[in-house]
Amino acid sequence: MDEDVVRARLELGEKPQLTNIVKRYFLLAKSLKAEPVDADEVERTASALLRDLETYALDMGRSRALHGRAAAQHELYEKALEGIRAAELAVADDVATLQDRLAAERVKRRNNEEYDMLASKISEFPKRSDSLAALDNVRSRLDALDAAEHALAAKKSRRTKQFSLLLFAINELQRELAAEPDANSDTDVSLATDATASV
Repeated sequence: MDEDVVRARLELGEKPQLTNIVKRYFLLAKSLKAEPVDADEVERTASALLRDLETYALDMGRSRALHGRAAAQHELYEKALEGIRAAELAVADDVATLQDRLAAERVKRRNNEEYDMLASKISEFPKRSDSLAALDNVRSRLDALDAAEHALAAKKSRRTKQFSLLLFAINELQRELAAEPDANSDTDVSLATDATASV
């Protein structure tokens, strides 16, 4: 690498510790190139350079350890984050399940309330067996009334026919009596008495 480029980078102030190490390196190189070589100066510069390198190595070790701890913490954080996301998904599933159960329980409660209301309404009416017994009783009474009505209608029809026959017989007798006023009066009276008895 060109020496001017190194100096330009050092002047920008990138990483002061490296800057000091590079400066000491250049001072050491300059001291070694100088004529005559000053051994004390070289020794001091080399010692200072070694101290800076050791300090830099310690800092790098600390940085590496910190980086390792940070990576481990990041990994733990990622695992914790994955656990949190899994827990969120599980909670979301639980919430959805509970919402479904809540909706089902609401429907069930509404059905129970409607059932109780219908049961209370039904309990106000008589039992089915009692209603059927009453219905059978009414039907039997209706059948009895129908039979009595038919019997009365038949009796009325028979009486009407008998009364018509009586009237016809009376008319016939009156006509015959009108034609024969004095003949067979006893026979006519007996015929009228027999017709009246048959009615």
